[in-house]
Amino acid sequence: MSTDTLNDAPQAASRHPDDGQELPMSQMPLDQMDPRDRFIEVPQTMLPADTRRALLEAFVTRQGYDTTDVGEGMAGWVAELEGQLSRGKLLIVHDIGTESTEVMTLEQWQSFGRQLADDEEEGD
Repeated sequence: MSTDTLNDAPQAASRHPDDGQELPMSQMPLDQMDPRDRFIEVPQTMLPADTRRALLEAFVTRQGYDTTDVGEGMAGWVAELEGQLSRGKLLIVHDIGTESTEVMTLEQWQSFGRQLADDEEEGD
């Protein structure tokens, strides 16, 4: 899957702790990134249809959906998930640190946010 569309966006930057030089966020060591800056929600309309479809197919596979239990197989699941994406029940999230993009349920995203907040509190 290509992230060319996302690579056209302005890059976030951060200062390197050793020399004060500003680095693109994608070049910062993962353990030095602020998690709140590392993950961004990508509007579905920002992605070409084929990229969005590939992300949804990966989500179907990762979640272990049975593609034989709908009449249209994978295409049926993708159509169902497109609707959930439009209704805000699914989100597309990009990780600047690993340069990966994936689909999450709203519940997964909220749980992930709580986890980040808990990790941040433990680090204080």
